[in-house]
Amino acid sequence: MKTLILILTISFIATTDIVAQINPLGIYVDIDGKVKFWRSEANFNGNLDDTVYLTLDGETQLYDLRNLKFNYLTILQAPRSNWTTPSNLDPSRITNTSDNSIPQNTTNLYFSNPLISFDSISLNTNIIEETIPSIQTQEFFSDDIRGVGLNDSILHLVNDKLNNLIDRFYGKLLPYEQINQLRDEISYHDTVIEKNAIYDYLVDMIVTYEYDGIGRLRKVLGYHWNLGIEVDSLKYDKSGNLIYYSREQLGTNRNEYFFNYDKFGRLTNFTENYTTPVSENSIDISYSRQVTFTYSSVGIMNAKAELHEGNWLTYYFEIK
Repeated sequence: MKTLILILTISFIATTDIVAQINPLGIYVDIDGKVKFWRSEANFNGNLDDTVYLTLDGETQLYDLRNLKFNYLTILQAPRSNWTTPSNLDPSRITNTSDNSIPQNTTNLYFSNPLISFDSISLNTNIIEETIPSIQTQEFFSDDIRGVGLNDSILHLVNDKLNNLIDRFYGKLLPYEQINQLRDEISYHDTVIEKNAIYDYLVDMIVTYEYDGIGRLRKVLGYHWNLGIEVDSLKYDKSGNLIYYSREQLGTNRNEYFFNYDKFGRLTNFTENYTTPVSENSIDISYSRQVTFTYSSVGIMNAKAELHEGNWLTYYFEIK
């Protein structure tokens, strides 16, 4: 049993990304073989509401179905909400500099400050245009835009700045000077007059969603004043199955997922590639992961196998 618990713990850690993320989506494969979105961070169930018998190397453990999905069927976890929760350090909340609360330039742009004090959440959302067709199997998301002075023309300008950096540095090292310059331009006051910050606009965070011609999510662009830029990209096959998903922390790392399906549209296997930009002074810590799934005669997942150091670890599920 100790071996089972140890391997299960390793499997959970493998799905956890310790880098602070912006885009509020995760992905998992459900027990019917469909790839779906997590829209919130993990919330583990202390009960055994929907029981599953999980077997590895002849050892069986009783598990809850929701916990099974979070621990063993999650492909990319949704980020922790407190990484991007509105705080007193957000640029838009600073109107007076006398308390020395204005955030100064820093190279620590990829981790949130653990000493932030949180106020109540106030979000401005732009609802998706009604021209997008309503597809029953497709999920839609509202843009999350936080800041001050952000009218349509300003948002167009800000998006141009973000996409310009993405075009230049996608898959490459992003110098700290570049991200600091961006933050100075869109999230930092212009000057201070009589201890009051003067600015045209300030951006706390922007998360926008783009859809293809038939309403499928194809891109998520996120910016946070303290976390940098994040880009998600999605591609589909002719049947509407998600066959490619990537998330890049611009200038830091990229997770790519390649999905394959059977004739019933059930996920049979996926490959994950993790890469980091490499220079003469950096170390390549890239890796690849392979996972396969099988299903019962009624189409419910009954096994997951993961290639680990040349050997396949197979988890058998008996879902009650």
